Amino acid sequence: MFFFVYYLNKYITTTDKTQLVLSFFFMIALVFTRVEAPLIIAFILGYVAHKGMKTEILVRYIAYLLFVLLFWYVGFFLHVGLNYESAFLTIDKCAVIVGLLGVVAIYAKLKEKYFEKYNVQLLKTYFVALIVFTVALNLLDSEKFLININAVYMNMFVEGRWTVAWFAVCFFGAIATLITRKKAGFMGGIIYIYLVVLFAIFALRDNNLHIFWGDSGNRILMHIYPILIYVIADNIVSYFKPNRLKVDEIDKKED
Repeated sequence: MFFFVYYLNKYITTTDKTQLVLSFFFMIALVFTRVEAPLIIAFILGYVAHKGMKTEILVRYIAYLLFVLLFWYVGFFLHVGLNYESAFLTIDKCAVIVGLLGVVAIYAKLKEKYFEKYNVQLLKTYFVALIVFTVALNLLDSEKFLININAVYMNMFVEGRWTVAWFAVCFFGAIATLITRKKAGFMGGIIYIYLVVLFAIFALRDNNLHIFWGDSGNRILMHIYPILIYVIADNIVSYFKPNRLKVDEIDKKED
């Protein structure tokens, strides 16, 4: 997850195709690491559509991803059958993911052609829409949502065996927020999208989460951990940079 978005951001800021290839490689690795990953990737690419990546490149990027996904999904369901039972890897959810990626590609083309001047407003609307989408999904089964919230809290801070790690992130994250000289950049948006979409995924799963250190929800949550550490460190380091103007200039380039 970290290398996928890290190299994608590097490509956006440098247009070095090597960074794009590395990003794609790690994105495919993420796809085969978690069955829920393609849904998260679809929403991340929707975010990337607002961050200065050339639309033609983005659409091609999505097309290559769709080729890999369709190759995997078709082969998988031919082998196990369309009625395969899974918490997430089902034919209907796979179809939604493929359709969503197609919608992102179409949206990127339409935005470039007709709405590019509203890019900032559209990104804000996109962030709000993600919240509305996730809240609506969870309201469909509020009891399940409460069970999942409790499981996430318990696994992070009480019984998940990663409690020190999450307390450390909260502590140093608060310090970084207070002393940073940087504006929220590309990685900040990634963290927001990942955490919001994560609760949409929990709602879409057939099973509830469990209070157990090896629970699926606990493991998928840890994928964002390296990005949190990177962002916290980057913001703390920014405080000690002697020239604030240079920090702001770096921020503008990253945005």
